[in-house]
Amino acid sequence: MVGTAHSEVLSQKLQNVADVFYVPKATHRGIYGEAAMWQRIRTFVNDELGFCRSWQGIVVFTEVVDSAE
Repeated sequence: MVGTAHSEVLSQKLQNVADVFYVPKATHRGIYGEAAMWQRIRTFVNDELGFCRSWQGIVVFTEVVDSAE
C-alpha cells in the first residue's frame, strides 16, 4: 500500500500493472478496517494472480460482513 502520488508513478513505470485501487479517506492505520480494500485484495489474489486455484482446499475465503448493516 502506497500513497496516491507514489502509486501513479509506479503504475506508469511498471509493466503488467494491476488496476490502481484507491480507498477514499483512508489513513495509515485505518486502512486495515476498510472492507473495500479486503474485497479488492481478494479479487486480485483470486482472479488476477490465480492464487486460489493453486491453494484450492487449503485456503478458504469467507464473505465480508458489513458492520454498517
